[in-house]
Amino acid sequence: MNCPRCSSLLIKKKSSTDLHYACNSCEGKIYSRFDFIRYYSGDIAKNLIQSLRGAEKKNSTPYNIKCPQCYNNFLQIQLFFKEEYHPIDYCNSCDYIWLDKSEIDVFYKANSGSVTRKLEFEAYKLKEHLEKDREVEVEYAESPKERIYQILGLPIEKDYESLKKPALLTWSIAGICILFSIFNWLTTDDLSQFGLLPSDPFRNFGLSFITSFFQHANLLHLLGNMYFLVIFGDNIENELGKIKTLILLVTAAIFGDLIDLIVRFDSNVPSIGASGGIAGFLTFYCLRFQNNKLSISFPQNYRHWLERRYWNVKAPYFALYWIVAQLIGIFLVSNINYTVHLSGAAIGILTYYYYRKK
Repeated sequence: MNCPRCSSLLIKKKSSTDLHYACNSCEGKIYSRFDFIRYYSGDIAKNLIQSLRGAEKKNSTPYNIKCPQCYNNFLQIQLFFKEEYHPIDYCNSCDYIWLDKSEIDVFYKANSGSVTRKLEFEAYKLKEHLEKDREVEVEYAESPKERIYQILGLPIEKDYESLKKPALLTWSIAGICILFSIFNWLTTDDLSQFGLLPSDPFRNFGLSFITSFFQHANLLHLLGNMYFLVIFGDNIENELGKIKTLILLVTAAIFGDLIDLIVRFDSNVPSIGASGGIAGFLTFYCLRFQNNKLSISFPQNYRHWLERRYWNVKAPYFALYWIVAQLIGIFLVSNINYTVHLSGAAIGILTYYYYRKK
């Protein structure tokens, strides 16, 4: 990240009591709200919490400095301390607080390692923990990215566990799907030759089981599937490792195909897409990472669109919502293969309980 004031590189500073990013040029600092409250005194912490209520309705800072994380304008918050109001910059999207050197000089003197401050911080942590454990929360899309996800109905991963290392397998599979699909769109008029045909499943020497996974019908189908693959697959890969993750994906995809062959045994309509394997990822993720939250938009009327409203739900509740949607979809006339989705999801559930038992 770069300094919002002078564009110099921000340096991560960490100690037993403090974590922030500092600019060595202008000597400003950026804190997460949580770290700010942990570090500074009780009076400052209480006043900050009070000032941040309704922060999304505040005006942008008059200098239009931008958050180094999301590049949205900071909001200006008036923090009362020592009988004065001190303007500080706050990013409502990233929950970051920027302090100039002049503000640091004022607040730093109030920093204390007293038992009282530690108890106040523990109480704040407990409150945050209780709020985090709420099953459903209503929030509003702030950034353009969140707005796009809301319009498309895509879930946004919230309160998730940080990755220990890059998910190379997951991204590689996504890359192969993208390249394979785009190449065939540009060079082939008949995409059905790559699909799995229930009436002739072993055509092309059985390679249809493989090509049908990588081929997608159109750009929306491809991007939607790859989005789900990545947001669920990276966490699973970090948890299970590459081999077990690949086994889960392949097993869910093949089982979904086999059930589809049984249900549509005489159909001449081919099935394409990675949905069966991804459905296995979805249910395994939602059961394994039960404290993670996913934000989803299902507007009840046009006003919800205008208000940019979406719901934060714990991962298991998202899985339940998704499964119910698939069950309803089976009875609808659609080109979506809900049978494959539910079959792949069943493998994800069984895999979770298998590893849980072990």
